[in-house]
Amino acid sequence: MVVHAWREDELTLAAADLARSPADGTRLIAQATFPRRYEHRNHDRRGQFDVAPDLGTAAYHVRGGLICCIDTSGAVVWERDLHPADAPAGIIFMTVAYDDAGHVWALRAFRRRAHEDHPSVDEWCVLDAATGAVLARAPVEVVGAGRTLAHPDGSVLQTAGEVHRGTSGHHGRMAAGRLTVEELDGPWEGRTLCDLSPSGAAMVSTGEANGHQDVRVHRYPDGEVLSVFTVEDLVRDVGEPDEPYISTDGDPGGAGFIDDDRLVVTIERGDDDVEHPHEVDWEVHVVVDLRTGGSAVLPPELGGDSTSIEPFGDGTYLTHGVFEEARHRLPDGFAAGRT
Repeated sequence: MVVHAWREDELTLAAADLARSPADGTRLIAQATFPRRYEHRNHDRRGQFDVAPDLGTAAYHVRGGLICCIDTSGAVVWERDLHPADAPAGIIFMTVAYDDAGHVWALRAFRRRAHEDHPSVDEWCVLDAATGAVLARAPVEVVGAGRTLAHPDGSVLQTAGEVHRGTSGHHGRMAAGRLTVEELDGPWEGRTLCDLSPSGAAMVSTGEANGHQDVRVHRYPDGEVLSVFTVEDLVRDVGEPDEPYISTDGDPGGAGFIDDDRLVVTIERGDDDVEHPHEVDWEVHVVVDLRTGGSAVLPPELGGDSTSIEPFGDGTYLTHGVFEEARHRLPDGFAAGRT
C-alpha cells in the first residue's frame, strides 16, 4: 500500500491509498480522516505529519518537541515529547514519517541561532509506531527540517535545510534495534536536495548559488552529477518573461521524479510589485525525459495550469489548484522527443 497524506484543514488530516485511487484527473478522495483536538489545530506543512501504511493512525508534530498519534476517531493513541531537558529554548523544526516496518521517524532540529553552543542538540529518533516508545536516537547537525524519503531497500533519507543555505542529507537504517546514520555524500552546498527516484538510484537537486537556474540529477548514494538541465533550456520555446527561476515552494520543492525516467520541474517568475514581493505572476511545469533529454511544458488538460505539482514516482502526480486537487497519469512517451 502506498499512502498519500495531506492536511484537509487546520484540524483534520486525511489520507488515501494510491493503489485504490483513480489517476484520471479527478479529485483524490480521502479514505481515512483524522480529526485533531482544537488545541492541536495547525497550519502544518507536509513533512510535519504522516499516516500509517494501514491508514489506522496518524502522527503529527504539535509544537516544541511534542508528537501526537491519533486514530480515525481522533482519540490519542500516544504522545511523546522529544525536547531534551537540558536543551536550549528556541524554535524547533520537526519532521514525522512512518516506514513499513512499524516505526515512526522523527527529526527534531533547533533553529541554528538558538543553540550556537550546542552543535549536537539535533536528533533523529526512531519510535515504535504502536506505543510511541523511543527505540533509538542519533545526534545529527542540520539546518531546519526538510523531507523524509523512503529508499526501496528499507532505509530512510532525511533532507534538512533552508533555501538560502542548501541541504544537509542523512541516510538512516534501523536494524536489530540499532539505528545507524551516515551523512549523505554529494555537492549540496548552496543546493536543495528535492527528491529520490523510485528505484533509489538517483536524486535531484536545485540550486540557490546560481539563482535557482538549474536542476541536477545525481547518482545515489555518492552524489555524482549525471545530468544538468538549465532554466534557459527548459523554457526556450514558451515565450518566458525576464528572469525566470526554478520554484522553491511546495513539495518536493521545484523538481521531482514522476517515475525513474521523467522529472517535473516548476519554473516561475516573481511579481515585481514591491507590495507583493513573493507572489508569482508567471509559472509553467516542464516534464523532462532523462533518457533523451527531451522536455515539454505540461498542458492544461494534464494539470499544467495548477499552482503546484507533487509527483508520486509511479507515473502519476497530484496537481494543486486554487479550488481542488486532482491526480493525473502522465502519458507514455510524453516529452521524450521534444528538445
